[in-house]
Amino acid sequence: MQDHTTAKNLQSPTSPTVWIPGKRSPPTSSVTSAPFAAGKNTKAYVSSCQVALVYLGLRQNDRAMKHLEHAFQEHSTLLVYLKMDPRFDPLRSDSRFQDLLRRIGLPQ
Repeated sequence: MQDHTTAKNLQSPTSPTVWIPGKRSPPTSSVTSAPFAAGKNTKAYVSSCQVALVYLGLRQNDRAMKHLEHAFQEHSTLLVYLKMDPRFDPLRSDSRFQDLLRRIGLPQ
């Protein structure tokens, strides 16, 4: 298992660059992945929780919170990871994030 404190940008020919908040400057270009750019899987479901992670990577915390609220309304099972996933660290001090954790039933 990779320690998030030493994680580096990872890249493979079939996946986009992974950015860990606080480790390097976020990407400034539009976010695409190889399968979608090639026109495959264009109707795949993407959880609002995953969209929130994209906005966190772009340092757009307000948009990230908006999509986490959508994920809550969708009853996304991915929300159970909010408390332990280091990618959500930029939101931990946000009162809206703390309220979301409370509503989900996760300890604060």
